[in-house]
Amino acid sequence: MLGVQTTDPLPDLYRTELQQCRIGSMELFRFDCEPIRIRHPGNGGESDCGYLKISGNGMNGWGACRLACMKQPFDLVQWASVFINLKGLSIPDAFRYIQCKEEAWGAARASLAAAALTDLATKLQFPSPPERHDDLSLERPYLIEHSKSYFSF
Repeated sequence: MLGVQTTDPLPDLYRTELQQCRIGSMELFRFDCEPIRIRHPGNGGESDCGYLKISGNGMNGWGACRLACMKQPFDLVQWASVFINLKGLSIPDAFRYIQCKEEAWGAARASLAAAALTDLATKLQFPSPPERHDDLSLERPYLIEHSKSYFSF
């Protein structure tokens, strides 16, 4: 998993701003892991990276994961379609939904969604200036221009 550290505090799901925040949109970007290979030799390998952005109440939460390269084409839309049911849920409800679906989704997708939700919840509780992850700009035009594939829902 990229992005969220295991020492990051879990959000207080009973806070009013988290219960009132509804997930409005989600975007998934697929990149070559070259920036990670450059910064951390031995990491990245034969894989791509996925960045998931979950938005709600004017804030964005980010999660990242490694997507294994396969001999056949990778269908990002099919892979990400499990996230569609998160749209419209409150943050606490979305966390519960992810926990219920973890076995069906697999660890990579469940961890990716939980990381993005945790980041969103943290930003809602403790707003701070925009940031960069893994030397990649998180500006949408940059992400779309540099991604191999993109899915918005």
